[in-house]
Amino acid sequence: MFDVYLSASALEAAEDHFRSASWQGKEAMGLLVGRAFTHGGRPYAVVDEYVTADNDATAVHVRF
Repeated sequence: MFDVYLSASALEAAEDHFRSASWQGKEAMGLLVGRAFTHGGRPYAVVDEYVTADNDATAVHVRF
């Protein structure tokens, strides 16, 4: 297990995408993009971006 630190801009982009899809009654999918590090022997990740593309989606499936 490791800690994940998510930038405010990545979180906001993901929330906006998911909120938009939910208003349409559809699922949504995207990717969290960042880097992995180790400090004091413990791994952690820093997420800088959320990216997505047009999703082919319904209420029960999504294709990226």
